Amino acid sequence: MKKAIELNRNGQIIRGILYKPDSVLCPLVILAHGFNGNYNDVVCYAEGLYREGIGALCFDFGDGFPVTLSDGDFENFSIATMADEMTFVVDTVRTWEWVDTCQIGVFGESQGGLVAAIVASRRKQEIAKAALLYPAFSIPDRVRSMFSSAKEIESKEMLGVKLYEPYFRCAYVLDPYEEVKSYENPVLILHGTEDNLVNPKYSERLQKTLPDATIAWFEHCGHGFGEKDERRAVRLVCEFMKKTV
Repeated sequence: MKKAIELNRNGQIIRGILYKPDSVLCPLVILAHGFNGNYNDVVCYAEGLYREGIGALCFDFGDGFPVTLSDGDFENFSIATMADEMTFVVDTVRTWEWVDTCQIGVFGESQGGLVAAIVASRRKQEIAKAALLYPAFSIPDRVRSMFSSAKEIESKEMLGVKLYEPYFRCAYVLDPYEEVKSYENPVLILHGTEDNLVNPKYSERLQKTLPDATIAWFEHCGHGFGEKDERRAVRLVCEFMKKTV
């Protein structure tokens, strides 16, 4: 079954799409999109999981970008608010009778990969596994390179989009590796060797930081995969989620 869903978070509507297998009790993966995107960006992974009998929920962050379907406040969103929203989604799906709460995983693309990793670490007893697609652990360094000190932070354009102070203030002080280092469950990292937006060194460091992480390298790929490499990535994510659930 595939259907659009709406989750009410204290009046904020978080929208997404749910893929529910026919089984009475199923594992479930929560999928998070990247910067200035929406859940359609990760649907191919959800569909692959669904074909393997794993439930999948793609949702939109309430970040206020024009393509976002969820309610949100663009002027106040940050890595922290996105992590809070994804944590709410985790808490919500754990109440669904058909979800095997011992087999909940997370998947995140780029900025969504950073957020998914933070949420997995926050809820390490509840998130059984995490798959991270070129996770943007570079964001704090990028933000710190934009401002000489925290006092200088102001609204500014990043990656072609004007962002506001809350986003930059949150990222400026964030140590993403410190945030996630306590997550001991299996992690799969997928990264292109020629990614010029998120340097592969960030994923190399992430693998060393986490106790049980592996990297699947995609030769000659940048930040985003072509059709052939995307098919491989979907296959690897499905195999990983099936193996570790």
